[in-house]
Amino acid sequence: WDLALDTSSPTYADWRTRFFSVNAPLAQPSDDADEDGAENLLEYALGTDRRKAASVPLIASSGTGLRYTRRRGSNLDYVVEVSTNLNFTVWHYNGDTSALVWTAESSVTPIDTDYESVVVTPGPALAGELKAFYRVRVSMQ
Repeated sequence: WDLALDTSSPTYADWRTRFFSVNAPLAQPSDDADEDGAENLLEYALGTDRRKAASVPLIASSGTGLRYTRRRGSNLDYVVEVSTNLNFTVWHYNGDTSALVWTAESSVTPIDTDYESVVVTPGPALAGELKAFYRVRVSMQ
């Protein structure tokens, strides 16, 4: 016998089928099955284990920017947003109404067939700013 195991999950629906039973509660993208504060969609997008509360998405500082892991070849949109103050009332991103370049992907490194590591650096709109606060917003296409 020759057995090939397909561990890929190119869509959230595939991932949900793989990790949740048909009638499982808390299986929707906005649910938090393991109650760790990360919604299921975020767990899928950033490659953490939705069954383990200790497995939380890692977004780390990298110089003056950030580094995070994202799913390759999926139906997801990843938008890095930035704020320059602790009020967090205004978040900017590339493509917002300001038409400014807030961030740049300085490197994208494959981790395996499913994930890649992304390093994001400040863009020209952040020149001269003393502080920048980042977050990554994930949505399905």
